[in-house]
Amino acid sequence: MLSLPMEGGGGANVLKRLKDDLKQVKDVLKQLKNVLKHLKDVLKRLKDVLKRLKDVLKLKDNLKHLKDVLKHLKDVLKQLKDVLKQLKDVLKQLKDVLKLKDVLKLKDVLKHKDDLKELKDVLKQLKDVLKQLKDDLKQARTSSSLTSTAGFTLSFRTRKVYNSASTLNHDLGNVKMRSK
Repeated sequence: MLSLPMEGGGGANVLKRLKDDLKQVKDVLKQLKNVLKHLKDVLKRLKDVLKRLKDVLKLKDNLKHLKDVLKHLKDVLKQLKDVLKQLKDVLKQLKDVLKLKDVLKLKDVLKHKDDLKELKDVLKQLKDVLKQLKDDLKQARTSSSLTSTAGFTLSFRTRKVYNSASTLNHDLGNVKMRSK
């Protein structure tokens, strides 16, 4: 056993200092425990931030893919506009020819059968482009969800082009009926 010198009540002072030192060590250990707990919480938050960053990167990739799909759809819509313009021009020419039908004999009108063939070719192109556009829209909807603004704009443009195509198809039906 360790004996402490006890000079004139000095042992009580040493004991008091030891108790004070022990209390300080306990306080320091308690503070270390709190710091470790805080570090554990910080690490947990950092893990959450990393997970969110991964999600953001995934979203960025999805948005890039969506942007590529929208660019492709924009190109298809431009092609469709060009085909519609050609179809309108051919239809106008055909209507002009049919107006002359009353003046010309039927065999004179038959000379313009090449125009009808051209009109059928343009109509076939239009149907192919519309089918491609519908397929592209289905693919875009299944591969990633469109944002509301882009979806509305795309839907509006598609409806507009589709309605124009339907009108032209209806006019073409009227032209076919008149030519018979």
